[in-house]
Amino acid sequence: MTTFSKLKGKQDSLLFAALDCLVLIKPYDGTFPEAITEADGSLRDLYSEGFRTIGEFQKSEGVGLTFDKEVDGPEGYGSRGKRRYIISSEGINLSVTAQEHRLSTLGIVYDANTKELVEAGQGNQADGGFILKKNRAARLPEYTVVVIGLDGDPGQEIYPVWIIPKMTMTNTGDVSLSDSETIAFQLQFEGTESAEYDSLYGFGYVGPGMKDGKVFELMAGTEEAPGGTGTEEAPGGTGDDQESGEEG
Repeated sequence: MTTFSKLKGKQDSLLFAALDCLVLIKPYDGTFPEAITEADGSLRDLYSEGFRTIGEFQKSEGVGLTFDKEVDGPEGYGSRGKRRYIISSEGINLSVTAQEHRLSTLGIVYDANTKELVEAGQGNQADGGFILKKNRAARLPEYTVVVIGLDGDPGQEIYPVWIIPKMTMTNTGDVSLSDSETIAFQLQFEGTESAEYDSLYGFGYVGPGMKDGKVFELMAGTEEAPGGTGTEEAPGGTGDDQESGEEG
């Protein structure tokens, strides 16, 4: 016999939250991080691979990941519903409101070349500031985006991760000027499949909190089946046939 509670298998340890979050972006170049952490679970230095952070972003909106899927299929005369479902399109969208005026973020928002300013280490105006012109590109620039959440106690962090290999910023929303709010940028990206990455996106859970394997075991559901394994021994036996008769 088993119980309703055991069949349900509630696991509070499998409730994850993004208590903090970061978004890293780099221009698309066909290279992607295959690992986010080192062997000890610590985060790798993705800056060395060309990624840059957008810094802190709007708390009330967080980071929005939308997974789109459209299906179609043939219908039979006299049959209710479709006879087969075929995926006609699939996509992923990301939205986040950046608060900090970083050069890398401004370059994305305004489609402007900030690389020369970074390399020069100074602005292009006499007063030390800078003025840039928007690019007149026929093709929208593409980016690789990594989103990393933070959960868990210190030393036992778990990072929910999404790697989106190819994204295009399709909308920046409105830039609002107000004496009660800072100037922020609503970034909206749409993802497309990358031939080099061979997938629309990657996702996972990493960090020092995964090292002992307990969280993975809970996620895999490898605990004993409810009601036993079906291999219980008969009382007084070993599970094997008992020999009868006396020796010798």
